[in-house]
Amino acid sequence: MSTIKTFINLSLLLLLSSCAVMNNLYVNDPVSVEDGDANLYLGIGTGIRADIDSVDQDGNIIFSDDIIMAYSLCLGGQINLVDKLDLRVMAHLPYIVAGFGLRAGPQFSFFKKESKFNMAIGADFGFVLAKDSLEILGTTSELDIYANSAFNADFFIPFSYSFNQDTRIIITPRYSFNTINIRHNTGESESFKFEPEFPSLTLGLRMKSLYFEISAFRFQGEYFPNFGVVYYFTNEGETE
Repeated sequence: MSTIKTFINLSLLLLLSSCAVMNNLYVNDPVSVEDGDANLYLGIGTGIRADIDSVDQDGNIIFSDDIIMAYSLCLGGQINLVDKLDLRVMAHLPYIVAGFGLRAGPQFSFFKKESKFNMAIGADFGFVLAKDSLEILGTTSELDIYANSAFNADFFIPFSYSFNQDTRIIITPRYSFNTINIRHNTGESESFKFEPEFPSLTLGLRMKSLYFEISAFRFQGEYFPNFGVVYYFTNEGETE
């Protein structure tokens, strides 16, 4: 049994010994939900993390000052506060179990829900924390947390066009500010700040209870894609 535990721990550590992952599944929708109602969803998408090249024998991190993709499981919703003003909330689990993140912010829609064309303006503010250890079958293993926390502030203007009651396409320009705290040494809490900021453009497609998203952002002269798929627990076509 101890051999099985060791094998599982080593396998998961290879997968999960990572860092704080910023969630870049945005799920923008400028159409406000019904008064006092909410749209809840579950999804999986990609996000960004700091690119760690290697760690030397003394535990010093060789950091490339770059970013790469990672994935997160997301649970979120859009909750109506007052007429045309919604609160967007999303919790996410980087690498499914290797951390926790939360993002929330207001969004104001300019047109009525029934309009074929809609637009909104909004902001998201979030954080993500990485786990220090992983417990498998009662055995706790330390993780090499290269980045132990990250924060973001995003501002966006989504536009949508509804083809019918069940289908609409959404385009969202966004500007994102991020702070990722990188540890100098895997055994120390001291860290320095890596602060990428970038414009991005998102294309979303809502089809009944399904939502598909692709985003691209530009950072240091390169373009990075992000992808996601979401299932809504409520079908708009059934509630209208």
